[in-house]
Amino acid sequence: LNTGMVLPQAFLRYVPLVDNARIPGRAMVVVYLALAVLTAVAAAEWRATSRRGLLAVGAVALAITADYLPAPFPLVLMDRPAVYEMLRERPEEGAVCELPLGLRDGFGEHGTFDDRVLFYQTIHQRPLEGGFVARLPRSVTAAYDADPLLAGLLSLSARQNVEEARPLPNRELASDRLLEHDIRFVVLDRGRASSNLIDYVERVLPLTLIAEEDGRSVYIVSR
Repeated sequence: LNTGMVLPQAFLRYVPLVDNARIPGRAMVVVYLALAVLTAVAAAEWRATSRRGLLAVGAVALAITADYLPAPFPLVLMDRPAVYEMLRERPEEGAVCELPLGLRDGFGEHGTFDDRVLFYQTIHQRPLEGGFVARLPRSVTAAYDADPLLAGLLSLSARQNVEEARPLPNRELASDRLLEHDIRFVVLDRGRASSNLIDYVERVLPLTLIAEEDGRSVYIVSR
């Protein structure tokens, strides 16, 4: 993804073996700390052994300042739907299930995961079904696949049609699973959801509509 911000790390992609790292940002803290220590040692040695040591230290400081000088500019404009502010203020406790539902790690995706829901979680501050982590334990994906409701929602959320190996839970079973997972709210993004997913949410799940905004429908689980 071209962000318009070309940093020296971009050249690492042409270095054999190092190019396999793919994400230099993961090493940024450790590498920068090591470089800071090595630079300090070199600058101190240079100052002690060279007549122009102070000038060298000043040049290093100037180079570091120049590296950090560019002012940040916005790369992505994040929206703040009011429905998430409303979810934060609701007195009911429980998790939020964003639909389409997705699980993703560095090796693949189950269902359809929208990165924005992680930002929205910082607004409503509730537990979230699905999500992203660089290395997702197989036990987690196995637990989702073993649950009839979550597996069904992941299947209905997939970007490509997936043939169901088992029927979707009826209203009674879905209600039990929602209660078991402490899911209290469901947010349906109608612009991204398939017609089958929308139909299942509206016709089967025990939900009550409490808010709508910009194609998002927010439901509370009936108990």
